[in-house]
Amino acid sequence: MEKLTQLQQDQLLEYLDGNLNEIEKKKFEEAILKNSLLRSRLEEVQSIHTLLQFSKQDHPAKNFTDLVMANLTNYPAAYSSTSVRNGIFLLLGVLLAVGIGTVLLTEGIFDNTIATLDVGNASFFERIGQRAIPAIAINGKIVVNIIILLNLGLAWLVLDRAILRPLFRKRSEQMF
Repeated sequence: MEKLTQLQQDQLLEYLDGNLNEIEKKKFEEAILKNSLLRSRLEEVQSIHTLLQFSKQDHPAKNFTDLVMANLTNYPAAYSSTSVRNGIFLLLGVLLAVGIGTVLLTEGIFDNTIATLDVGNASFFERIGQRAIPAIAINGKIVVNIIILLNLGLAWLVLDRAILRPLFRKRSEQMF
């Protein structure tokens, strides 16, 4: 497939803008008559050129720059809505739940708690005629340990997002 060269593309744009001198203009018009690809490309670019000349250009408001510069110091609402006090209460609640779980775990309340999950006896499996699935024994002590670890992870996340970030943000604002 034949393609236009970069020189032809550039000359085409210069021709449409009226930037060619008389000699270059005559040579280019002769090339247009000889080359059908160049002629079709000229028609495409002319239609785009005409469309762009008559299209309405959007302009920002006259005070756009002043409005942007005036609002540069404002913070998004998401940052201003979190308070350190609410974060501390949330962190204390999570740590209280972890503490209660730890005390119950050390007292041995969950040592003998073993539940069996027997999915194989569900009526769904009887209807489809599958073989019985073996029952799964769940140790309560392991489940409570996992819950406590997840709560500690949540506590670290709350400490970071709800307490430390707003605290350090306020300190950095006070410095400048």
